[in-house]
Amino acid sequence: MESRLFEHPAGSSYSGTSVTVANLIMTDGKILEGRGVVPDLIILPGAGDLASGDDPVLAAAARQ
Repeated sequence: MESRLFEHPAGSSYSGTSVTVANLIMTDGKILEGRGVVPDLIILPGAGDLASGDDPVLAAAARQ
């Protein structure tokens, strides 16, 4: 879901209202809210990747 914040002046401060303006509906008709996603491929950086500054997750995404 996507929301927008509408601020309202209230004297010397502000208050606000968050209003939902969009909702992601998947191709199967289900909404993403409250369901989350399951990755197709799990890639985690190892200690060597962190030490060398490599990013195997970004590299795999770039190959897609």
